[in-house]
Amino acid sequence: MLLTSLFPLIVAVAANPSGETVSPTPQMWAGHHVVYGSRKVPVRGRVRTRMDTFVLAKIVERGDQLEIVEQPCDVKITPVGGINVTMNATDVPAAKLDLSANTPNQWQGSAENGWGDQDIDHDGHPGMTVTVDAPICSGKLYVSQRARTVARLHRAGNHISGSTHVSVHQTILGAEGACLSVLAKDTREVVSGPRAYVPVPPQTTCEQLAGKPWPVKATRD
Repeated sequence: MLLTSLFPLIVAVAANPSGETVSPTPQMWAGHHVVYGSRKVPVRGRVRTRMDTFVLAKIVERGDQLEIVEQPCDVKITPVGGINVTMNATDVPAAKLDLSANTPNQWQGSAENGWGDQDIDHDGHPGMTVTVDAPICSGKLYVSQRARTVARLHRAGNHISGSTHVSVHQTILGAEGACLSVLAKDTREVVSGPRAYVPVPPQTTCEQLAGKPWPVKATRD
């Protein structure tokens, strides 16, 4: 990737006032997560689902601890059974993940993130507004979400990658349209897939990357 070659990992190592070693991990990284799941669709039965999340993350390494705080820039949900779901990813709250090293350059950890009924996208409706475009039943859903993420990551040079396992509980807070009001139900599902990060310039924004090839692509190991 071009950005990877232009902004390699700095080699210097510094120590903080407590004497704890802080590695030269760049502050800003571009990340890509892919999660796969399955869902029952009328007529077709159980089908595979896929969601791609593109993030900017601040990553700090302290001793054997790795802290990742990331903000989504875009979310793409692959249509299933003719149903297309979209949301404004930049309104999703930043998520934090704390990991501990098993061996050098390998970490694992878990975190719980999400939101409740607060109007996080400031559109006058509770929770996050999700737009549903379907042949029979379209409209808007207002949802809250809690997710527990378990991640295992490793670093090779200036590339961090690994896998994610996520348990998601989504609650319907309301709906626009009679059809969705009747059919939309709370859901619990487990999804998993790869994630990857590469360093980008410190002041990189979601807007600067919009419409361009994303700097990193997560693939299964």
